[in-house]
Amino acid sequence: MMGMPRLLMYLAGVAIVLGQAWPTDARADPEDGLPYIYVSKQVPQRLYLIDDGKIVFQSPVNTGIRVSPTPDGEFRVYASFVQRTMKGTDPVTFKPYNDPNVPYAMYFDGGRAIHGFPRHGYGYPQSFGCVELPVSKARELYGLLRGGLDTEVVVSSHPPVLVQAHPGSGKPSGRPVFARSEAPPVAPYAADDTLAEEDPADR
Repeated sequence: MMGMPRLLMYLAGVAIVLGQAWPTDARADPEDGLPYIYVSKQVPQRLYLIDDGKIVFQSPVNTGIRVSPTPDGEFRVYASFVQRTMKGTDPVTFKPYNDPNVPYAMYFDGGRAIHGFPRHGYGYPQSFGCVELPVSKARELYGLLRGGLDTEVVVSSHPPVLVQAHPGSGKPSGRPVFARSEAPPVAPYAADDTLAEEDPADR
């Protein structure tokens, strides 16, 4: 049986390794040929699962409100849960919240996750930084990705752009693929856009 000092040293080593393997702000290096999630923050906001240059799943989503936005960037899913209790402080009211049993949560940037959440509507900023889907859509996405661990997540202020595939010959193949857009960022919603009113009860 492992003595207490050795056990503590072992656990500390495990914690260091895990900390290196799954940093909470991990950014992803693009990998061709692997499915990835693309979140467009342009209203109406949508999430796309792109595989081999084709959209194989899509859903309306909600991203973070102005005071707690979902950042643009490339990330990886580092943890996933069929259900997860989410706790924190409301950035609008500064009151604590506790949402038990949030379904199909895939964490990609610290406390930010892609997950199911019941809302009256989707497609505009409502969350505290997470990416919210209708629960049925979250279940479908979670199943397609088998929990999604290590899946790349791209968050952008503009939608993916349809381009032509270029095989090794350098000539267009004519097969449409979706690539990350290099267009200038577009504001996710206008100040006078009534569709994008912020809900003070956001999560």
